[in-house]
Amino acid sequence: MAAGTSTTRSLLSRIAPSPQNRSKVQADKPRLRKRVISDETDQRPNKRRRGTDNRDEGSLRLVPWVKALNEPETETTREERLHDELLQFVDYITPNKREREARSILVVQIEKLLKSRWSDAKVTVFGSSVTGLDLTGGDIDLVVSFDSIHSMSELDRKARLAAMGDILKRSGMTIWVNRIFGARVPIITFTTIRELGEITIDISIRNGEDAGVRAIPLIKQYLADLPALRPLIVAVKAFLSLCDLNDASQGTLSSYAITLLCISFLQRNPTGRPKKQLDDPYTAKSLGLLLMDFFRYYGHDFPYATHYVSVSERDVLPKKLKSWGVKRSNPAVLAVQCILNPENNITRGCSKISLIIEQFKEALNILLNVSFKRATAANSLLSRIYEIPEEDQTRRTLIDESVDSGAFSHIANSCSGEISTSTRTVRGGVLLANRSDRQRRKKPR
Repeated sequence: MAAGTSTTRSLLSRIAPSPQNRSKVQADKPRLRKRVISDETDQRPNKRRRGTDNRDEGSLRLVPWVKALNEPETETTREERLHDELLQFVDYITPNKREREARSILVVQIEKLLKSRWSDAKVTVFGSSVTGLDLTGGDIDLVVSFDSIHSMSELDRKARLAAMGDILKRSGMTIWVNRIFGARVPIITFTTIRELGEITIDISIRNGEDAGVRAIPLIKQYLADLPALRPLIVAVKAFLSLCDLNDASQGTLSSYAITLLCISFLQRNPTGRPKKQLDDPYTAKSLGLLLMDFFRYYGHDFPYATHYVSVSERDVLPKKLKSWGVKRSNPAVLAVQCILNPENNITRGCSKISLIIEQFKEALNILLNVSFKRATAANSLLSRIYEIPEEDQTRRTLIDESVDSGAFSHIANSCSGEISTSTRTVRGGVLLANRSDRQRRKKPR
């Protein structure tokens, strides 16, 4: 999982605030700018917000995850009902078998395109796609390595990334490529054409840290040790994604940071829940309760001003132990220690933590106070904070049909970069022009 860089552009659209707090929450929501379609920009385009923001609590919502939710035979509590619906939601909002196949097809084709230019190129998938914490419609994070990687300068890496973007755009896989070279780890990012699912892909070049790749086995171990972790992470990621608050480049939370917040929450159990509710949440039917506890803890109780999150130490520790002191301009600044580099605060750029805190508070308020009726789609509890726009449901259906028919694979395989004599397949360092051309240019006039 890429520390501070990885993002998830989910299919979700908005939060539905309660009537008494609607005006306050809407006033605090970040302003969205149109996606910049450019090959030269040095800024990640904002996430696409889909759907509308003018529905009230009584409006019809698209809640496809509730279609299999049966009415319980006996009386149930709000927490149990929320648990059942959360299981349905997590299953729905993660990529299905066909979407994962489509993503694999794209990765194979990207590596093929890059190898047509650099024979030693190797593409590795990392982040949420590998740990199983990705959302349907979310990003694919790729890192590319070369045999000569250790001899490449920072300038060479950026030149190589720019060349990759040119190849991908020329192939027809995308119509735009953004170069984000001002980030700590330079990347290119693009979205595939509609016929290829409009899937966003981020590409970086392997560096000495490789934090995203090295974090994968650790995250997988935490997932194995903490049964409630995966559904909690997916639920929180989906929530923040729909609020446009899951993008480190925009001053909000990366998927890596969200993962560590969830791990720390379950490690410490700050609300003092019985051990069984954490160790066997499926039998105890406690996932809904744990989600509300998460919103309560990070919305009301966490000591942002004085402490930082340390998953490695299984605790929250005083900031004075690090150089992550309180900023007078933002006393609620969040600090989360990297599990790979203890001296790295992975949320140091999270400038919108106050907005995130308010959204956690609002979500808790909604889940505690929404009317509790029969278990039907019209009476969904989670639909008050999650909404699936119809256009995204359509996009998902189109991917399913395209994969089943073989059209997706055919279109992806037809994406090919035309390689000129001056950009022929090479191995190793930055591509040079044809040797004879270079020698002719060196001759004095």
